[in-house]
Amino acid sequence: MRKLTLFLVLLPGIVAAQGMRDGDRVPDADELAATLGGTTLTFYDGSTASFRPDGRYAYRYTPEDSDWVGRYDTGAVGQVCVTFDNGSGRCDSYVEAGGRLVLITAGGLRFPVRSVEPKAQ
Repeated sequence: MRKLTLFLVLLPGIVAAQGMRDGDRVPDADELAATLGGTTLTFYDGSTASFRPDGRYAYRYTPEDSDWVGRYDTGAVGQVCVTFDNGSGRCDSYVEAGGRLVLITAGGLRFPVRSVEPKAQ
């Protein structure tokens, strides 16, 4: 149990180290849930990520592609974890940088969000 507690204490620093830059602000779980719930994010490459208020998630690479669907959870330190219906999953972080929301993958790649739009559903 002691190792688990130590890991949970160090987890925010571990997540923050991957792809973080000076000036990045990490939203807490409640703020991130309020920002994402019921919205569709559009990235500069044209891909979209939809976060429904009921916890359902859909990602689309291009308008012609099918959605990758699943469920999402917002966690501590700006993290969102998605479990896809096909059994795969991933956790990414979100930060605010220069007034813009930015997705940071587990590998440290940064993808700025072009727009955040309310989702009708």
